[in-house]
Amino acid sequence: MSYFNTIDGKVLKDLKDLVAYLEDINDETFYYHKPHFYEWIKDNFSPRLAERIRSKDNKEEFINEIKTYLIIKEINKALKDKLDKEYHRILSLPEEARKYNKEEMNIIKKRMLLHLEDLIE
Repeated sequence: MSYFNTIDGKVLKDLKDLVAYLEDINDETFYYHKPHFYEWIKDNFSPRLAERIRSKDNKEEFINEIKTYLIIKEINKALKDKLDKEYHRILSLPEEARKYNKEEMNIIKKRMLLHLEDLIE
């Protein structure tokens, strides 16, 4: 992942840095960097997020889209962790106590993870 170097000498390492930076800059700096932010986000974080922010015409909408993405990403991580714990708990049960065998559980887990990824992307 590459860092983003702003026109005023700041270095942004992630989307949280970008939000903080956006909250402090004027509209002129925002509009100067808007196409650069799009490319940076597309190449380093999420092409879907980049497409969503591309159409945002003002800084507040731009910030809100990124904040929403970050919140969903955080929730997604918590759900993945919970899914993983529940998956291992179920697999630790005796096979006769489980509704699905290990292979079926793996398929179910993979499908659920794909759905969670789709939420964020």
